[in-house]
Amino acid sequence: MSFDSHDSSSDRQTDKLLRERERLASLNEDVNSALIREGDLRCVLQHCSRVLVQHLEVAFVRVWTIDNDAGVLTLEAGAGIDLPLDAQYSEIPIGQRKVGMIAQTRMPCLTNNVLDEPLFNDKSWIKNEGMKAFAGYPLIVEEELVGVICAFARHQLTDLTIQAMASVSNAIANGIKRKQTEESRRNLLERLDQAREDERRHLSRQLHDEVAQQLVIASIKLHRLEKRIVELLPDEHSIIADLVVAQELLQTNQQSLRKMAHILHPGVLEDFGLPEALRKFVSDIKNLSSGSSSEISLNFCSAFPRLKSTIERAIYRIAQEAVTNAVNHGAAESISLKLAVTDKTALAVIEDNGCGFDLKKIANRGIGLASMRERAEIIGAKLHIISQIGKGTKISLEVPLD
Repeated sequence: MSFDSHDSSSDRQTDKLLRERERLASLNEDVNSALIREGDLRCVLQHCSRVLVQHLEVAFVRVWTIDNDAGVLTLEAGAGIDLPLDAQYSEIPIGQRKVGMIAQTRMPCLTNNVLDEPLFNDKSWIKNEGMKAFAGYPLIVEEELVGVICAFARHQLTDLTIQAMASVSNAIANGIKRKQTEESRRNLLERLDQAREDERRHLSRQLHDEVAQQLVIASIKLHRLEKRIVELLPDEHSIIADLVVAQELLQTNQQSLRKMAHILHPGVLEDFGLPEALRKFVSDIKNLSSGSSSEISLNFCSAFPRLKSTIERAIYRIAQEAVTNAVNHGAAESISLKLAVTDKTALAVIEDNGCGFDLKKIANRGIGLASMRERAEIIGAKLHIISQIGKGTKISLEVPLD
């Protein structure tokens, strides 16, 4: 009888170990899936925290990233029980409290008896909550500290759990570094894009307020000269005819300059939003490309909402580039521009029946395509370009709105 009891206890231990192995085996897979999901750094780390709480069966997990300039750790994400202490731990100076010491020493802290750890100041909270174990790891990538992750548990942490958390911490550290690099690049592209827009605005004002006005003055003076010549030399018909032609050329160029100024800096975009700005652009490009036979159709969903200025500007510029290319280079007879929106996504589709192009040949040489991709990256959008020689081009932009 005693043999059977011992055997049963051994079986239970074996089953428990197998379940733990299975649970931890799926941990790395789920964390890696969380790290490659779309969203900003906080969103990704929040999902990782939930995965860790679920698989490690701990009370809570918290993740901090380092702000080297301020010398503090900033709380980015957490899962598990809600803590009234989180406000106190939203920023932790490096070297203070247990989490700050982990960052300073770059050494993990692992214990199955948190009440005996001297750097835990909230002993009454630990006792009341029944916390027994703590695991904290510095998040390091190539000798660079990027943050700290820690977990509290109401049960002792096994060697398998500690090994799994160490492995996952390395993956999260690399994920943080990758996301930070992506966000730094996106911020740089956004600043460059803003600089371009500022230059466009400046050039637009110069064209509209200076060059166009000078053409107006030249036109007035030319008109006076024409009247004077008619009075003094009424028989010089060829000279008068040339003056009339010059006058018409000046007026035409004046109108073209103003339209170009509006295309360079669409004030209507800031004032009235994307659909109206695109309608104005299509009207202007039809007038500027009077020799083109391209028909441009617009299909905008009703009540298209105002979006963030960076998003509206990026969609506008991508659509502008696509339509201009179709008119000037694609020899398209038909161009369609569609705008739609759902709860989570804005969609822009520009399609033409022009000559198309080989994406592989133009991939590294097309400035316009590179600009489109940069603008899409700035707003975290997906850009799809489909083109085939002789069969036209389709450009789709999916913009997340959350």
